[in-house]
Amino acid sequence: MLLGGVYRVAKERGGYLVLSDWELLRVSGKERITFLHNMTTINVRDLPDHHATYGLTLTDRGKIQADFWLYRADPFVWLLFQPTLGTKTQAFLERYIIMEDVVIENVSGEWGAFLLIGSVAKAVLELKSEVGWGFSGRGIASQNFYFITPKNLITLFQEKILALDIPLLPDPLYEILRIESGIPRYGIDFNESNIPWEARLDEAIHHGKGCYIGQEIVERAFSRGEIKKELFQFRMKGERSIPLGTKLFIDDHEAGFVTSSAVLPDSQNVVGLAYIQKKLLGKDRKFHLQGGAEGFLIEISKGD
Repeated sequence: MLLGGVYRVAKERGGYLVLSDWELLRVSGKERITFLHNMTTINVRDLPDHHATYGLTLTDRGKIQADFWLYRADPFVWLLFQPTLGTKTQAFLERYIIMEDVVIENVSGEWGAFLLIGSVAKAVLELKSEVGWGFSGRGIASQNFYFITPKNLITLFQEKILALDIPLLPDPLYEILRIESGIPRYGIDFNESNIPWEARLDEAIHHGKGCYIGQEIVERAFSRGEIKKELFQFRMKGERSIPLGTKLFIDDHEAGFVTSSAVLPDSQNVVGLAYIQKKLLGKDRKFHLQGGAEGFLIEISKGD
């Protein structure tokens, strides 16, 4: 099936994707909850058992070190990362373990990760007790279910998925759906040069939880309104994606730059993400490229 056909299937009923090379950390020890609560932007202490939340680790300058999904399943806490971020975050966290009873293990080689999207996502809930565990959360579709299964049960998991007539979606579709849904990705749309507010990661910040690395700078920027640029989604006519770094103009002023884009299958529409200087935003949200091609900006949901 061509990509356009798979795209229609994904939009109409969903499917599942293999999250190749995603990483999984397992955190144990008596002080695991307090340690992670103090090291991340989220309220780990009050998160109920068998619940998940999206969070960040920040540098001491309030910049984004990594993003992840945290799942509490006592006596462990599990952290699910996109490729390379787990290894990076493990090294970051272990620098701060001094006398705490905390052990961090990278168990990526022992587990497989999957993402089920659309109306079929609910069907996998029945499999949790048989072949793994999972949680729902913000992602590339209106319904998203992240599923983790031991490597020795992956074949069984996929057999059960096949029996439920849930289609496997190709890897390239992930990026198209991600961009269309306005979901920024670390290393592409944000990195250690950004504070969370710029990338619209408000849902990852728990106000009032107390101190954590980078907290003072992040909260000060929020309270004083010191966010000069923000991530927006854009749409325009076209048959080719817009190269990374392409400049966007508003009323002949350079207003921002593209971080990612994609052509929607079977259409002549380009969708993308771009940072825009807030002071240059016009009421009609129109922009143009250097060559004159026009498009419009769309506010991205902050997930809160």
